[in-house]
Amino acid sequence: MQPFTGFRLCLLCQSADESHDHIFFFCTFTNPIWRFLQSKCRLHVVPNSWVDFINWVSHQWRGRNLENLINKLVLSTTVNQIWMERNERAFTNQRKSQNRVLNRSMELVKWRLLSISVKDSPSARRIVLDWDLPQSFIKPPPELD
Repeated sequence: MQPFTGFRLCLLCQSADESHDHIFFFCTFTNPIWRFLQSKCRLHVVPNSWVDFINWVSHQWRGRNLENLINKLVLSTTVNQIWMERNERAFTNQRKSQNRVLNRSMELVKWRLLSISVKDSPSARRIVLDWDLPQSFIKPPPELD
């Protein structure tokens, strides 16, 4: 993977050279977004370089459990929202606040979660609380005849 070399100065914080590592780990605009979502997903140790992070994700988030699904949704949605914000600043000169980017990412994850239902489990109940989802997110157990 070739390193990203875009604009010389980061369009989000305007205080450092732009790179994947900077935008997704060190930028003063995006770092609070990532820290909040990292806490929300209960991720305690995360690499702080793009290449290391992608390698870590590919090993840590294997399997089809609910936590991995949410982590993947958060990652893909937030990367998309940050990159869209960067491009809007580059090409339309419009700006959103950190809170707006964060809230949009969380909103999109929540909407996606609302489109599925899962079996009752301690992790499903925790996710209902963490993401403020309705109880209908959890499938009721099948009725016995």
